[in-house]
Amino acid sequence: MSIRPANKKWRIAYVADSLPPIIKTSSNRNFAFLKELAKEYSLHVFTLADAETLKQSIHSSSTDDLVIHTIPQSPNGWSRISWIKYLVRFTGLDHVNAAYLHRMSSEFEQLKFDLLIVTAGPFNRLWVGEVISQRFKLPWCVDYRDEWTSEGSVRVKSGGTFVTRFLDLFTHSEKSVELILTSTISAFSSVHPQSVKHIGSWIHKKGFVIENGYFKNTFIANNYNLPTNQSIRLAYWGYVHYSQNLPEHLDTLVTVASQHQLAVSIDFYGCLPQAFQALQKATEKSEYVTCNLIKPVSIDQLFAEVILYDALIHSEYQEYPHIPSSKLYDYIATGLPVVLFNNLGGYISEVLKKTNQRIDFDSFEFVQFLSSSEFRIQFRKNIKDDERLKYSREEQMVNVHQMIQFALKTQQQS
Repeated sequence: MSIRPANKKWRIAYVADSLPPIIKTSSNRNFAFLKELAKEYSLHVFTLADAETLKQSIHSSSTDDLVIHTIPQSPNGWSRISWIKYLVRFTGLDHVNAAYLHRMSSEFEQLKFDLLIVTAGPFNRLWVGEVISQRFKLPWCVDYRDEWTSEGSVRVKSGGTFVTRFLDLFTHSEKSVELILTSTISAFSSVHPQSVKHIGSWIHKKGFVIENGYFKNTFIANNYNLPTNQSIRLAYWGYVHYSQNLPEHLDTLVTVASQHQLAVSIDFYGCLPQAFQALQKATEKSEYVTCNLIKPVSIDQLFAEVILYDALIHSEYQEYPHIPSSKLYDYIATGLPVVLFNNLGGYISEVLKKTNQRIDFDSFEFVQFLSSSEFRIQFRKNIKDDERLKYSREEQMVNVHQMIQFALKTQQQS
């Protein structure tokens, strides 16, 4: 239930470095936030992105309720030096932070804001949130949008060279600083339940799950028609992480395909050439398994080519099995079966089981999938469209409103 007076729209300030036309997971997540928030609130966006391009993309029904402030950037090459970069992050003495604070202070002095939302990643922007919220006495929330860049939820490795260990001191210290900076937040959000539980255990604030998801207009309804290929065609989208152990699994695939005399072709879209060399080496002597490197294409092109494939492949991360990749949600949107090479019982495995898209690589089911067209058709029929739709960005945005209402209600009660 909304606590907003009938004659008023809450005014919200939203801080996000990365937004369209930059194409990456962080900008897509932030963009989904803004499209949803612009429907319900008077929204001021503070960003490094181009204001005019962004506003045209959002298509707000009321331009009066959406104001975009582009923060000017100036070159600052010295901060790219490794140890100085860590020092900047640790102290908050960042020229971009200064630009944010200058612009936001000017706007906040003229207008009354009800809530501030800051995206965590980069870590530096937490300084902006803390300073502005304390200066203008308003509640604020943090969105931990990316576990790979949020030090609070990614384990820091120990060991290494002296320089590495020295730099790790800053990273560990950041956690202490982060506890101080987030001590005044009203609530936070993160990308999956385990992350919310973990972050909540050390900052002791109310957390909300907002998964990265996919845009609903990319959703492909369940299709039982198999592609007419001479061989089984599989595809992998994007970056290959070393901890996914894909070369080792391809070695096993070569053995399985040889035993059953099954032809399998795997296309790697946008894989880095050096990573692809290891994948190709694992299959180069096989009569049955071939790997192909496909140049990067747009997400629209990837979805257009889905009809060419029998399944997609994925692999959980050995060191971070709890972290879902952005491609997981795009895979869900395609409606294709997903062969999971490295099933560690992590979050990718859990989600694909819920949608009925998961085929475990080390199971007899996978052999059946390769060898029987009837099995492949039946497998597709069992994929759950209703469950897949739950992972769209539009569905996930419901929790954004819940977080905002919680923060505003908490502020009113304090």
